[in-house]
Amino acid sequence: MQDGNLKPALPNALRGVGIDQRLDRQVSLDLLFRDEAGRQVPLSTFFHAGKPVLLAPVYYRCPMLCTQILNGVASSLKAVSLNPGRDFEIVAFSFDPKDTPESAASKTRMYVIRHRRANTGSRWQLLTGDQANIQALSEAIGFH
Repeated sequence: MQDGNLKPALPNALRGVGIDQRLDRQVSLDLLFRDEAGRQVPLSTFFHAGKPVLLAPVYYRCPMLCTQILNGVASSLKAVSLNPGRDFEIVAFSFDPKDTPESAASKTRMYVIRHRRANTGSRWQLLTGDQANIQALSEAIGFH
């Protein structure tokens, strides 16, 4: 079905989904998440002076778009000489509080194998968290 502007109507699941630019907004590095091993870690663990962070909101059980986002990151790494961990950080966080450290670890293994570059095995950080921390980070980066 189409609206009067000849744009396809969005499925209900996608209504309200979007990203608002928040270029001047600071992310609280005190927010707490769980790493793939289940350890509680502050977001500050992954942010270091002079090193950019690629931050990706996804969920790990996603059958389509989130997987495509992570696949795109993996594919992009093949085209650059920069190494995650040394030159920049890759941090994905699940926006679904039902995701577990186990589901994050499973995705991490898959992307480390797919990327296959020496010395980057532990350089993909896939985090899970509770609703409050997820919501605070999502709000700060403009993801809804």
